Amino acid sequence: MSSWVERREELQAIARETDKACRLVCFPFALGVAFTFGALILIPKTWTYDMAFWVVPHEARHVRQYRWFGLGIHPWVGLIPFLLTYFLLPIPLLLAWPRYRLELDACFHSWVARAAYRENPATPSQLQQIALSSAARVSGGSYLYSVPAPWARWGYTRKVDEAYRIGRVRLLASYRGTPRGY
Repeated sequence: MSSWVERREELQAIARETDKACRLVCFPFALGVAFTFGALILIPKTWTYDMAFWVVPHEARHVRQYRWFGLGIHPWVGLIPFLLTYFLLPIPLLLAWPRYRLELDACFHSWVARAAYRENPATPSQLQQIALSSAARVSGGSYLYSVPAPWARWGYTRKVDEAYRIGRVRLLASYRGTPRGY
């Protein structure tokens, strides 16, 4: 068996190719964006605890969506169907309805968590502001213009009211000591 010194050129070539693949897969992470890949939730080291705390319910919902695409078996089973639906199915710009719906569902669960947070629950106006910024992001360039901006604003503002109601029910239930739930 040859030593690594003798195989140095071959190992360097493999490292260069691996680096290219890593940069492609981890591109959003390098931009300081949290993202989900299968069952993994990746959060940049530069984020504060507060920033990470509020993104975890959103990303955890994406893990559940991966599982849905895997027929409920495991998030890794749904990896390919999820990625095809999220990235490749909506080829034309402004018609990426599946991506918009998956993001809306994940944001909804993040808003419920914010409204149910016992120490500092979000108000309806705070949630509305968060929803509008999320709608702008999903209908913008970072999401490849999934849907027209007015559609995104309409859908997000409509859904945020429901999230607030569910979050308040969960918050009140936590004060009574009853199990949380719908």
